[in-house]
Amino acid sequence: MAKSSNKAATEKKKKKYVNPMGEEVNHRCYGKFLRETMKEVRLSAQHLSLLYKTPFHPFLEMPDIHCEGHLVEKICRCYVADDKFVFAGITCTFSKEEVALITGLPFHGKAIDLKSKKTSDFWLLNKHFPESKALRRRDLKSKLIELCKSKEEEDIQDFVRILIFHMCSTFLLPNKGYACPSNVTKYVDDLEATWDFSWASAVHDMLMEDLRLFSQRIRRRDAGEVGVSLGYISGCTAALMVWFYEHSRMRKPSAYGLFPRMVRWVRSEDKSPLVRLSEKFHLLTAEQVYPELLIRQDEEHLFRPHEAKLIADKFNMKAIEKGRMEEDHESGPWLFRPQFTEINRLFAKWGQRSSRRALHSVNGTSGDVSVI
Repeated sequence: MAKSSNKAATEKKKKKYVNPMGEEVNHRCYGKFLRETMKEVRLSAQHLSLLYKTPFHPFLEMPDIHCEGHLVEKICRCYVADDKFVFAGITCTFSKEEVALITGLPFHGKAIDLKSKKTSDFWLLNKHFPESKALRRRDLKSKLIELCKSKEEEDIQDFVRILIFHMCSTFLLPNKGYACPSNVTKYVDDLEATWDFSWASAVHDMLMEDLRLFSQRIRRRDAGEVGVSLGYISGCTAALMVWFYEHSRMRKPSAYGLFPRMVRWVRSEDKSPLVRLSEKFHLLTAEQVYPELLIRQDEEHLFRPHEAKLIADKFNMKAIEKGRMEEDHESGPWLFRPQFTEINRLFAKWGQRSSRRALHSVNGTSGDVSVI
């Protein structure tokens, strides 16, 4: 009798719940982990000075973007080929240029090889993580807490490099094991030279490589193939969600006119709007879809890399001065968060072209455009 009861309990446990909104995607993109880390480390003026010489400084103010798995799954189902998605009959391209608009990272410059296996390039990994073969987010967090109090110049530089790895492991380039690809280390050896690389392309390529495979697995499962596991999607799935928000009218941003665009789509305390968005995805109409995004004046520096670095250098001086005045205050790192209104003002000052230029002028495409 006992065996029969245990068998029935096991069968009941194995029965899988089917969510009416669809299957939730397993992803590795968790900006929340980065925000929690930043609450535990203390940034000095020296840290800020170095970080503002890189394109990663906007992530000091990591937006609370909830990566809603059901919505990501529905977006993946709309993928067709060549980075193109079809929403309500309208084709939208998930391009590297638009990833740059969303993340604020440069897409011009040298390519980043995420699959290189040259161990000579992993000197920072060997120095700080000799027992590990991966830059996992929890290990990176522990090292940041350890290094943040040091005033040694070498430790300050390594802190900023490891902070960039942490940004990659939690949000931009999260890989298997919630890790940053180890070969990223060679691209941050010279912090000022980080502007010379196409980070937006790296973010785009990692995500799309997994998304293509994920879409294939969805189709195989839908076709009735047995034993197909959907698995995980590596990369910045939050960027895919923000990209969908920008291309549709299904949700309003929490703020307008901010840069980069991801900071306009922060999560409210109530997650129900995101749930309702998943439920209403099938109601999306062609009139709600923008095939192209419009570049605002404060975003044009992304297409002129030299100006982007000049803007960062100019704002860097303000950050350093603010840090000198307030670095001993008890409230810690959030005193040094970039003020996006000030950044936007500087971007607008440097921008020379009309804010009404469309992105399709860069791509050589045409269609309706959206600007928020």
